[in-house]
Amino acid sequence: MLMLSRRIISSSIIIIFVLVMGCTVVNAENFSISVNVGELNDAKEFDATFVISDNPGFASFQFDVEYDPSFMHPISVQQGHVLYDGTMNTNFNNVLDDPKIGSVTIYFVNNVNIVGNGELFKVRFKVTDTANGT
Repeated sequence: MLMLSRRIISSSIIIIFVLVMGCTVVNAENFSISVNVGELNDAKEFDATFVISDNPGFASFQFDVEYDPSFMHPISVQQGHVLYDGTMNTNFNNVLDDPKIGSVTIYFVNNVNIVGNGELFKVRFKVTDTANGT
């Protein structure tokens, strides 16, 4: 099971990282956004945590996190500590209604720039029972 799990998570990292950028940054200097993928737990769940570094400041963003619904589906989205102010919304209810969508969109808006570094948000995924890791 461990080898199977590592293959699924590795594939997920590539899909999530490549398709995540959709930010509106006020002062686009040398900032970076990374995705930290946690270990698969006994319930066949793992977290993908989106982290910003060298943040020059932003007031809004949209992330489209795409994944292969035959391998996994999101079960929760949590706002991170960097987004202490402002409003975060998602299309998560649509994803719950139709698990074959294959993407979850996270929107954030604020009336002033957020300049902190650290966790933006976290998406918890559950590996499907039919995933075979190939």
